[in-house]
Amino acid sequence: AAQRKAEAEQSLRETAEIIRSTGERPDGHNSPQGEVIADTQTIYGGGDWFVLGVDHIWYVRNNGADGDSWASNNVRTGGAGAIGWRIPYDAQVAETIRSAATVLA
Repeated sequence: AAQRKAEAEQSLRETAEIIRSTGERPDGHNSPQGEVIADTQTIYGGGDWFVLGVDHIWYVRNNGADGDSWASNNVRTGGAGAIGWRIPYDAQVAETIRSAATVLA
């Protein structure tokens, strides 16, 4: 069980890195809509999550903690905000995220 959990966490980290490195970081104050997966957001401005939308898959990293540079934020959270990157919707990427999140639930 521990091995499966470690593999799932690694899969989510790799998927997040792919979205950050190949996706776009849209300007403005975005509110990604869709299924929120693997949400580790905290009240202290930390954590991250994925949003599986109709047109895009978002990776969002909370950026609202004391000492964070809030100027980079482009996603609304109800707090100081977060930084989000998105790629066009891809069923295989969505399934990878869902599968890993199921193991971690």
